[in-house]
Amino acid sequence: CLARAGRFLEAAQLYRTLKNAHAEVEVLKVALSTDPTNLPCSVRLADMMIQFGRPQVAAELLTDTARRNPNSKSDIALLEALARAYDASQARELAAKVRAHLATIPRTGVPVVAASAPISVAPGTSPVAELSDAAYGFLKALPLFAELTITDLKALFRVSSRKGFTAGQNLIDAGQPGRGLFVVINGQVEVYAGQDPSARLLNTLGVGGYVGEISLVQEGPTSARVTARSDVTALFISRDAFTQYLYNSPSAALCIWRLFSLNLAERVRALSAAR
Repeated sequence: CLARAGRFLEAAQLYRTLKNAHAEVEVLKVALSTDPTNLPCSVRLADMMIQFGRPQVAAELLTDTARRNPNSKSDIALLEALARAYDASQARELAAKVRAHLATIPRTGVPVVAASAPISVAPGTSPVAELSDAAYGFLKALPLFAELTITDLKALFRVSSRKGFTAGQNLIDAGQPGRGLFVVINGQVEVYAGQDPSARLLNTLGVGGYVGEISLVQEGPTSARVTARSDVTALFISRDAFTQYLYNSPSAALCIWRLFSLNLAERVRALSAAR
């Protein structure tokens, strides 16, 4: 709701509190696509890029914003972020030039935006790199979401979170209330007919595979156990988050329910033919 109202920094701060780094990056990217001269959002996104090992991209973002906004030459927060980006890129001479310019700017009464605090994410992951058309593609590939617009996909992506599982850990326990949808973006999972260790293996899913979609629209215990075959990273959309998303996106809700009905009809026909 904050993002839709154009209050992007407040939305980003809330995502930071929720430890949803990729959604924080996404809302900052939306802010800059709406207003490329937005200095605070540019600084915040650049700091995240630096933390995730992409200082050159951060420097390019800041210099691009500086070209668009004439106030940038005296914006201390942007210049300090640019110096940090150059330092991290081993561009020491450029960093020194920026700091020399900073020394000439009076600081009395000038608000300074502190660098972003370190962000807690799984080792070896980068929400900055993840936020691309390929990331939306994981959701677009699901039958339920195949016809959503890119705007609706981005909104859906923002309510998702990233979950990590070690080999042998259960994503879904049979007989327990369904938590929501898991989309595998790294690793493999195995689907078993029940909770018992000797339960029959039904399927093995890799990148792009998904489980738990029924729990998005129906309460009740799950019928299968889903276990990580290897270390797994998955996009997760909880039932509550999905319900709120449908409430806020009526056009997306209508599209999803139509596709869900068609998919259900296809399954019924397939089962009838098998009999």
